[in-house]
Amino acid sequence: MTKDDVINNIIAAMQPVLDQPQIEQLKVVLLVKLHNYDIVESVYLPSTEVRDNDWILKRFAIDYLAMGRKESTIKQYSDSIRMLLRETGKTYDTITAQDIIDYLAIRQYRDHIAHNYKSTLMRGFCSFYKWAYKKRHVTEDITRDLEYVKVHKKQKDRLTDMEVEDMRDACKDERERAIIDLLLSTGMRVSELVGLNVNDIKLQEGTVSIYAEKTCTYRTGFLDVRAKKSLARYLEVRKGNDTALFVSVRAPYKRVKKGSMENICKAIGVRAGAHLKTTVHVFRKTFASRLYLKTKDIVLVSKLLGHASTAITIEYYLCEDLEDMRIRHNRAA
Repeated sequence: MTKDDVINNIIAAMQPVLDQPQIEQLKVVLLVKLHNYDIVESVYLPSTEVRDNDWILKRFAIDYLAMGRKESTIKQYSDSIRMLLRETGKTYDTITAQDIIDYLAIRQYRDHIAHNYKSTLMRGFCSFYKWAYKKRHVTEDITRDLEYVKVHKKQKDRLTDMEVEDMRDACKDERERAIIDLLLSTGMRVSELVGLNVNDIKLQEGTVSIYAEKTCTYRTGFLDVRAKKSLARYLEVRKGNDTALFVSVRAPYKRVKKGSMENICKAIGVRAGAHLKTTVHVFRKTFASRLYLKTKDIVLVSKLLGHASTAITIEYYLCEDLEDMRIRHNRAA
């Protein structure tokens, strides 16, 4: 076991009790303090460690946790790799590129998986074998020469102004109104929304401190008048003593999880008769498109969304407004 392995095992063991910034700090401290030391594994008997598929997947998960990757991403990758190995009946070090191609073809024919899902599977396979080759668990990266699956881009869509008002009217309680107005005012991700604590909200300043789990960074969101009023009313009736901003409506009043938050938003959309499934991401795109139509400032929109590049904002979040395009076309004609 190498020094890096020891550090990664410590990081993995501390993952349940430390948040991401603390994990990063712990890793830095361990690297600095152990820099001038060699770690030699004490061996009294021949190693009985079995380096099978379960072993490599556990090793992969530990290393990726130590790298600061999201647990949901690690689970997604690990599950897809485990299924690949089970379906092919091979070990991780005997599988070939052709096995992967055949597996994806079978899944498409038998299970009718979408191209975008195939792309997600391929991304997991590539990440795993790139890591395994770098760590010398395999002799080559078998995915290096595989062609990436072409992703079919979905039509970008957002809620209309009328649907936004209908959704506000369809809210059953103060919690739902606070959720809707906060999303429309900040455009935050679902992980950011459920991760909010009460002390992240500054009503007098009209700001909210947002921690982006995806990028491990903080940014400031701004509350419009509707959001401030809705949050103030919700905080007056909110029950329990949990630090979380959004808690369940029944005891023990614990933090709302991502799946439950998505269900809340989609249920409001159904009651309001929205023309599309109202996931949290739809509110994020709606926020981005509405703000851009008002300001024409793509840099501002990108920063408020927490994007590293305006290209991401343009490609995935700005929905074409046909009426706005028609007006500008007529002006230019």
